[in-house]
Amino acid sequence: MANRKWRRREIDSCSHLLELLRARSATRIRASVGERSPDIWIGTFHAFGLELLRKYGIEIGLPVDLRLLDRSGSLMLLEELLPDLGLEHYLDLVDPLLKLRSILGLIARAKDELATQRAMRSSQPR
Repeated sequence: MANRKWRRREIDSCSHLLELLRARSATRIRASVGERSPDIWIGTFHAFGLELLRKYGIEIGLPVDLRLLDRSGSLMLLEELLPDLGLEHYLDLVDPLLKLRSILGLIARAKDELATQRAMRSSQPR
């Protein structure tokens, strides 16, 4: 539990730093652009993609209250779901996230390759 609280603080610190950097960039742009600055949106590439999905995702069937997980959030969710998934053998008491990172890597690869569930099951070692 203490490890999870530490990770949460680390994530919050990173989010805070990114927000400070975004605010600093916005201030600099406002100073150089002037009155047109309210028309400028400032954020990361990923934040821009999320903004598009939140605004227009309903048009492609996404839920209105769309939530996306970053890597840290995905690891925490996977750790939480481990018992329900029947993957207790992946639980490492020394470093709980060590083996989970490789699972997320496999999930990312499957998404990149647009692999179906059937294809993933047929490629599993017996």
